[in-house]
Amino acid sequence: MGMQPMASIKPGVAEALTGSSSPGFGSFQETTVECLGTAPASKVELARCATDLIVAATGVDLSGLALYSARGGAAMVAASQHRCPEWEHLTVEPGDGVASRVLHLGGTVTLKNYALESGSSQHLIEVFAEREGAYGMLAVPIQQSGAVIGILYGGVRRPEYIGDRGRTGLHNVANLFAGTLPSAAAEPCSHPGAASDQVSSGTHLTPLGCDLSDRERSILRLLSQGLATKEVAAAEFLAVNTVRSYIQSALWKLGANSRLQAVAIAREVGLI
Repeated sequence: MGMQPMASIKPGVAEALTGSSSPGFGSFQETTVECLGTAPASKVELARCATDLIVAATGVDLSGLALYSARGGAAMVAASQHRCPEWEHLTVEPGDGVASRVLHLGGTVTLKNYALESGSSQHLIEVFAEREGAYGMLAVPIQQSGAVIGILYGGVRRPEYIGDRGRTGLHNVANLFAGTLPSAAAEPCSHPGAASDQVSSGTHLTPLGCDLSDRERSILRLLSQGLATKEVAAAEFLAVNTVRSYIQSALWKLGANSRLQAVAIAREVGLI
């Protein structure tokens, strides 16, 4: 649970990482003390340096670094200042959570209240919001050779957005990690059942709604029958807030702005 000692940051590094989009660092050895030895570092060692550096430089309460699989899921490689082992060893299924949004958008996702805004599965909400006691999240893509290969998380244990300095710092650390990680160590993501999809500039083209979970489809089907949120929750044996999270996730995956629009799209493409 974050018991490993944090790497010490060198003087001036925090200011450079959070104050400029071009801090001028070429390796983690230039930013931290005793983070890496002289031998070539493993993927896990590089990831741990990145998560340590995020906490030390930006002041976030916890951090994590996950790499994408070929199927579109993500697995945490390293974490710092976390409270529970589930965060350090988190696995995200394809189409779930903020990791899916970062992968599809190829850009940053920022949240003030993860539990209410992320559209994640209940398991992810339990880990980040309940066990870690975290609210705000900033997630930035790690890109290498034009492909999104991973995601860097920063979290705070209070309901607020992570500001510009944190955003700049996370982007710089993501670039530093990608530049240090050998290309062979990361596997760019492709979506299952879509061999023709090509990774280009972090964008993935997939059939609309193909990443909806069975639960999200079931909830949309109930909404199409005119049920209210509380009625859907009772029918699915879920908490009302959990149903709202599933609905928000479905809206995002379908590119809809409202529940009515989401239901209409789902019907049109044959999902419900």
